[in-house]
Amino acid sequence: MNSNYKCFIDIRFSGGDIQFDFSSDTQLFSFKSGIGFVAIPHFFSTLSSLYKGEISEAKLDCHGNFDYYIFSIDGTNLVIEHISHYPDGKFKYQFKLKEYIEAIDTEFQNICNNLKRKEYYL
Repeated sequence: MNSNYKCFIDIRFSGGDIQFDFSSDTQLFSFKSGIGFVAIPHFFSTLSSLYKGEISEAKLDCHGNFDYYIFSIDGTNLVIEHISHYPDGKFKYQFKLKEYIEAIDTEFQNICNNLKRKEYYL
């Protein structure tokens, strides 16, 4: 994995909100959504389908507000457009798809291992 790709995942079990913060040397992207039990599987399924070439673009809604994200492929790169409800609210990010997935996978495994140690079973 490219060491400059880092991920932090915050899952609020009491309210169900999630946030994935993903960074490289030059960018910070945050995916935020309510209803985590819906958003997390949809997020991972979208990344998987993009990686396998089953789709080239997907829209992910942000449950809880009017923001949404468009994930697309440009060669081996993942392009993310975050469309925000704020004025001038269009942001664009680009990451290497494989390294992006590996960083998220590593962080999600850390979360699962921590939950197992705390005796919260998934």
